[in-house]
Amino acid sequence: MRNTCLFVLVVGLLLPVGGAAQEAIQSAMSAAPATASYVPVPGFPVGTDMSVVYGDPASGAFEMYFRLQPGVRVPMHFHTSAERAVGVQGVITMEYEDESTMTISPGTYMFIPWKMPHAASCPSGASPCIAYFYFDKAFDVTWVGDPPADPNPIP
Repeated sequence: MRNTCLFVLVVGLLLPVGGAAQEAIQSAMSAAPATASYVPVPGFPVGTDMSVVYGDPASGAFEMYFRLQPGVRVPMHFHTSAERAVGVQGVITMEYEDESTMTISPGTYMFIPWKMPHAASCPSGASPCIAYFYFDKAFDVTWVGDPPADPNPIP
């Protein structure tokens, strides 16, 4: 059974992540994961956070730092956007519906086609795992099977 939930991230949620994410950037900018302002990813497991660097996840393409705390696993799901990512810190293990796996370590590039079911986890006892993601469409998620047992609140 597939549980579908479209997350509309309200402006109040996005404001803490930085003004650059809310308006067109007219000059050069930089962002660093160590100083980014993270917010919980709505509906994802507790310990799953994001920091929007550019764009608006509620309305279109966007870029973000995605952080998983040690021991956190995001259950099998998919998005209607393709995902492109580069590992920043730690080693994220990606699991796919066909039971294959892939790891994203610092500097590793990953591409996931739209609607491809996947899960993600960060090993216990490690530091938080961080990857830089680009989505080419608004953020949504469809859970394949049961959604997270202990999700972040959805505003």
